[in-house]
Amino acid sequence: MDILKFSKSESASIAKKTAHVLLRGELVVLPTDTVYGVMAIATDEAAVAKLYAAKKRDLKKPSAVLVYTLGTATDYLGNGSVTKLGQRFWPGPLTIVKESTKKIGGWSKIGVRIPDDDFLLKVLAQVKKPVMATSANISGEPAPINLDSVSSKVLEKTSLAVDKGRTALAEESTVVELSDSAPNILREGPISLKQIKKVLADG
Repeated sequence: MDILKFSKSESASIAKKTAHVLLRGELVVLPTDTVYGVMAIATDEAAVAKLYAAKKRDLKKPSAVLVYTLGTATDYLGNGSVTKLGQRFWPGPLTIVKESTKKIGGWSKIGVRIPDDDFLLKVLAQVKKPVMATSANISGEPAPINLDSVSSKVLEKTSLAVDKGRTALAEESTVVELSDSAPNILREGPISLKQIKKVLADG
């Protein structure tokens, strides 16, 4: 397993190497704007299975899908409320959960986010595919905000990790579920339900 120390001058080459590892169907540990995540190509079923095994995560629980553009997000979640919230809060710490128009794995609902991290966005631009991400810890443990706090059991299952120091926000994203009724907060985070409702109401 390779650990690469991030530097701005080498960010493009590190992103390219990271993308190649992902596209080979392997796992990586990367910083986001919120916490460190273990990641795999979301449409690669074998890679997703590896991710869930590394994390010891219940396969019934979907993980977040990171994308590069709002257009890709709406391809999976549809337009309307997703566009409103995405235009206001993305890139940023908001994961939107909704019935998906395109299946990923066996889940009918998925959570989608555009992260606010320039390096990670470069990786997403390189792979040109949605990337599944979940905090780089064993399920039930605290989410890591630097590489030192990433679970060693997760790291040993990955092919590459990038050390960028402490994450910018040092807390997990807000997770909101959108349905025909009112938005529902599944996990509290930097963006409040009040902020979300205001954007949807301003429409």
